[in-house]
Amino acid sequence: MDITQKPLGLIDPNNLKADELFLADVHYEMFPDKEVKLFKKANHLVVWTSFTSLFTNNRRHNQDEFPLKSLPWFIDTIENKFWNHKPNPNSLPGEVNEVTNINGEKIGINPMRHCCAENLFGYSFWNKSRTPYIGRTPPQNWQIPRYMLEQGLMDELKRISTELGLKRYEPFK
Repeated sequence: MDITQKPLGLIDPNNLKADELFLADVHYEMFPDKEVKLFKKANHLVVWTSFTSLFTNNRRHNQDEFPLKSLPWFIDTIENKFWNHKPNPNSLPGEVNEVTNINGEKIGINPMRHCCAENLFGYSFWNKSRTPYIGRTPPQNWQIPRYMLEQGLMDELKRISTELGLKRYEPFK
């Protein structure tokens, strides 16, 4: 049985608390209205999003939370186990994934054939131990197209890992 962790509480980017640190902006060209920011909150990496609801036309905020130690695991798993891997197109969902337990939280990565858009390959980085702020059904889930990782986001994640002292990646000192 998986245990759901208490939510960390939504970050207000305009009024950061003592245990919150802005790390980076992430731009999704397919969602020009969506604002995505990475934060450190206590011992977690937080993917904070702001977007306009299609149903209410109001701004909504959400965030996905991962133990900080999952960041180098994510980087290394993508580079060492997924890149250059040729998945079997007949594989069923969930057969090609990686799962680990970090600080009592069940974390995983799944490759996706339709990440953020039809026929756009990418990855779902998820935390089954945390409930989304919108929807309330685990897991929390951060979808990242592969091309974004290849075009600079992976380097940004390595820089963050190195600067936070999680794992050192070259050339980030």
